[in-house]
Amino acid sequence: MRIIAPMRGIAMLTKCRNQNRKVLRLLAFFFTLIAIVLVSTYLFLAPIFHSDFIDSRILFPMRMSESYQIRDRVGAVAAVSVKIPVSNSAKESVKTVKAIQTVQAIQAVQAALPAKIEQGDKQLFISAALYRQPKAKGIVIYSHGTGGCIDIRFSNQNPRLGFFINSGFDILMYDYQGYGRSQGKASLRNLKPDCLAVYNYALSLGYQPQEIVLYGESLGGGVSCLLAGLKPVKAIILDCTFTSPARLAREIAPISKIYPDFLFPEPKLDNLQYLKSDHPPCLMITGLRDTYIPPSQTLKLKRASKPDSYLLMLPNSGHCVLADCDLPLYELALKKFLKELI
Repeated sequence: MRIIAPMRGIAMLTKCRNQNRKVLRLLAFFFTLIAIVLVSTYLFLAPIFHSDFIDSRILFPMRMSESYQIRDRVGAVAAVSVKIPVSNSAKESVKTVKAIQTVQAIQAVQAALPAKIEQGDKQLFISAALYRQPKAKGIVIYSHGTGGCIDIRFSNQNPRLGFFINSGFDILMYDYQGYGRSQGKASLRNLKPDCLAVYNYALSLGYQPQEIVLYGESLGGGVSCLLAGLKPVKAIILDCTFTSPARLAREIAPISKIYPDFLFPEPKLDNLQYLKSDHPPCLMITGLRDTYIPPSQTLKLKRASKPDSYLLMLPNSGHCVLADCDLPLYELALKKFLKELI
């Protein structure tokens, strides 16, 4: 018995060690599997969330020649081609700019602005289309979406322009860097200097901050909120936009929930966080047939914003596509919203 007892103890100890080894192997396998999943997810999602993914030259080949002449394509609208200089500095100072006196004046307008971009010190211009009319009530700075450019959005196919013009507003629509005929590279980090340059250009034309209304479609909604958080404006109109790219990704593709926030590129374009703070009057628009950005994103924005913010839900419209049958409702809501601003 004295010999058997130690043998049993040794056997039990060996058995425990074997079990511990199995547990350690299982844990090692489990953590290795998690690491593989995380790395694979990162490699899969990184190109999507990387700022260069929105490069219009890859997804939307709309880049055309540098010569740019906007024709009358919004009914009887006469617009001008504008080149706006861009600077990454937040302290831009616009020099003398030749303003347009009448609606009929169609000419190239160029502002001289020091530009400092990542490639070094040099001038960088983004293209824009400017419509002006006598005794305007203000100006709408129009930021289009990822799949847009001036050639598409500044046309008679976009009824929003006709509405603003008939309501007495001037319009300044622009292409982000890398879009349309704009110079530079399309990326999220370039959106900030782009919108600041356009805002300062509007000021150089004589508009006051209280005369500036921001209109943002889809991605442009994030740009409009970004600009409104940096500069004073009269109002914001968000059309089919998101709470933030990160939240939108997690709602559409749940697997992206394991993608850490800090890996998303700057700027975050966090519209939800912005609307929780003090902000100018805001109208949020969504199409109930939007299959790109769910209407639930706009509902979350409305809940986060001030109680006096407006929400317009268009039953027959899709993503930034205004259905003809929804046009009267759209115009009625915007007339009421703009009337309270003036």
